[in-house]
Amino acid sequence: MCAWRSIRKIHKYAIHVSDGAELATENLEAIKLEFEENKRLKADFAISKGWVWKDRVFIVNIEGHYIKYQAFGSGTRIRGKNFMGTRPDDIYCDDLENDVNIENPDQRTKLYKWIIKVLFKLPNRNKPYNIWFFGTVLHFDSPLMRLSQRVDVKTHVYPGIISFPKKIDLWEKLYGIAKADGDLDNAYAFYLKNIDALHEGLLTDDSSWTIHQEDMDYPVIFSLMLDYFEDPKAFGEEIQMDSTDIAGQIFKLQYWQYLPSDLVYYMGVDSALGKNKGDFAAICILGYSPSVKKYFVVDGFIARIHPDEAGDRAIDYAIMYYLQNIGFEDVQFQEYYKETITTRAIEDGVHFPVTPLKNTEAGKALRIESIAPPSNNGTILYNQNMRAFNEQFTRYPKGHDDAPDCTEMAYRVARYKTANFKEVLAVQKAMKNKFNYLKTRY
Repeated sequence: MCAWRSIRKIHKYAIHVSDGAELATENLEAIKLEFEENKRLKADFAISKGWVWKDRVFIVNIEGHYIKYQAFGSGTRIRGKNFMGTRPDDIYCDDLENDVNIENPDQRTKLYKWIIKVLFKLPNRNKPYNIWFFGTVLHFDSPLMRLSQRVDVKTHVYPGIISFPKKIDLWEKLYGIAKADGDLDNAYAFYLKNIDALHEGLLTDDSSWTIHQEDMDYPVIFSLMLDYFEDPKAFGEEIQMDSTDIAGQIFKLQYWQYLPSDLVYYMGVDSALGKNKGDFAAICILGYSPSVKKYFVVDGFIARIHPDEAGDRAIDYAIMYYLQNIGFEDVQFQEYYKETITTRAIEDGVHFPVTPLKNTEAGKALRIESIAPPSNNGTILYNQNMRAFNEQFTRYPKGHDDAPDCTEMAYRVARYKTANFKEVLAVQKAMKNKFNYLKTRY
């Protein structure tokens, strides 16, 4: 971009600033190489070296228009710079931040003040100028994030994955295969077998990421999604350009290491029926242990699927876990599930005890945040293998909230005193003494 602007004679004095002068110098070297070696460029334009041609500073003559390039490290003294009476009119700031200078508030503030007091004051305000910032957001309160909130700064974010796959749970299964095996052979075989379903709804910054290149062992997206499940926070920062406010997180999940043997199971269902097209359907299987008096997120999923398929998943879970109670949103249940899912469950002979829940959009945030205290103090323990599910808690209230929503519904019905003792006794008789503790629970 910088060389193109030089050819168009848009600027006269271009400054490149990076975390260190060495990195800024590397950027200049790439531009110098274009002016020296690009035969097509030199064939179309009269380009020659100026009277300075060094590593950190050079002057190029483009058809009689002299342009100066200079490299600096962040925090250096660069006030008052000018070239032939022209103050810097194009300032390129590339990767000003590093992991060290954003560690604490004082360092972040020091760099931000230098940007405002020094870089912003370099140009001549009476003439056209541009200040460009490129980089990865390494902290929610980083200088880049602070700049993005200014009214005089125009911000563009370029995430690696523009739209995540609809069936994120299928990718999570792929990750589980890779983790269990310790290598990628079976995981990649699973990828090839389910490639259409895995790619459904996926949109990446570079379309070639979904194609297997000859010089690579795996497609880029295969490696990227494994990276996502390995460390969602780092992935969010480096690939998605989205840093999470750790200090301000509403949910700080704790995870179970084992499951008690006396769990009573409940389910919360967020079918995405009637919601935005991009929303996920989500199901949470929550177990309650009377002996330890804690709740355990045992199973569940999030995926962009049709409500019919979400209903099928709900019935599958009802078969896997003898559910004491199931929470659905009231409107959705009355208009859809009562006539379809419950009917299918009855036809299949599946125990499907539904409790319709009256949820309002206005009170949604309060509902979801009501499970923050029990989540943060360990009353509700989460499954550390459900990474995509858990990430919605980590990012809340940003992004999607389907996982917290269905978890809140499962937790709510688990605390309802709605046990049908005739039904419990019938089940107890059929399954011997497995459910004796339900009497003390309710």
